[in-house]
Order: sequence, then structure tokens, then C-alpha cells
Amino acid sequence: MIDKNNIKDTALVAVMQHHGYPYERNQDGSFRICIPDDQFSILLNRYRLEYRPILQRIKRLS
Repeated sequence: MIDKNNIKDTALVAVMQHHGYPYERNQDGSFRICIPDDQFSILLNRYRLEYRPILQRIKRLS
């Protein structure tokens, strides 16, 4: 499980921000998302099913 207080995937941060949840940047360069745990789980699953496969295809094309 990804820790919502230590996210290093900027695409995931962008998805969370797109859905209206603010973020903070940690000193180590990772991000902290200000979101309830249940909503984080829902959006994380959606990211894994919908967004990540598209991003992986784009990376393979370039």
C-alpha cells in the first residue's frame, strides 16, 4: 500500500489534485496528500486501473 504521506509518483499527485485534494511537498522531495483514507484508497485504485496503464503505454512509445 502506498503511504499518502510519502508519495513519489507525480502523476498520482496530479490525479489527487485534479480531484480537489491539496498536497504538500516534504523536505525529501516526496509529497503528502491531504485526503481521508477511504477516499485515498478509492482514487488510488482508480489511478492503478485507469491512469497508470495509459502512462505506461505513453512511456513505451517514446
